[in-house]
Amino acid sequence: HSVAHIAIELGTARRSNTVEFSLMIGWGALLVEGGDTLLDTLKIYLGIDVADATNDAELNRALDLSGETCERYIDRVIAKRSVDEFFQSYFGRVTLHNYPVDTTVDPVVTVDDVTDTGYSFFLQRWGLAHLTRQPSQRDQPLDWRNYQQVIVKYTTGYDPLPVDLAQALVYVAADYYTSEGRGTPPGGGGGSGEIKSMSIYDVGSISYDVGSSSSSGGTISSFGVINEAATHLLSKYKRLSA
Repeated sequence: HSVAHIAIELGTARRSNTVEFSLMIGWGALLVEGGDTLLDTLKIYLGIDVADATNDAELNRALDLSGETCERYIDRVIAKRSVDEFFQSYFGRVTLHNYPVDTTVDPVVTVDDVTDTGYSFFLQRWGLAHLTRQPSQRDQPLDWRNYQQVIVKYTTGYDPLPVDLAQALVYVAADYYTSEGRGTPPGGGGGSGEIKSMSIYDVGSISYDVGSSSSSGGTISSFGVINEAATHLLSKYKRLSA
């Protein structure tokens, strides 16, 4: 699969919520538990023959939008890839922004442009991963107060995608796809014909006038729209605070 990078900015004492996401991943090619690609899973949901490639470009675009939307909603990485986190003048236990982390790939820590070795992951079962010195020092705080910038590079996300997470991505992608007048999503995906309403995280619900030609053109937030069925599935994947 394609590997992309995201950057997460952290302040002196706390983590910023600003996360840059990429649409360069190629979400349709990602594998789902069981062996299907995410594109084929969306086709099956929409009742499209998986061998029919007529609308693959549009379906893949809908999945790319869905991936970005869902990652912003849960505030962490879904599609497995390498990420960078930035720290400045930091002291304390380092809880990484994303979970799960790939423990087979060692973290790379760069301190003021110099690679610093001897770090490892300390995982907690309830969805948090910490960066520590090697095992004997895993409970000790990290002292980066004398450094201008520390960059932690690690690999995180899912490959293959869990079935429920893939279904949430499919629900949102189906809404993006059908909102362009390309059909009717099956029951359970948040729509029947034209989109009537959307639940937007941190904003609220928006209802559309289905009798209007602009019924699918309502205001959307900076990361997109998510229907109720998707939010239910995504709820257990939302990022936990340390």
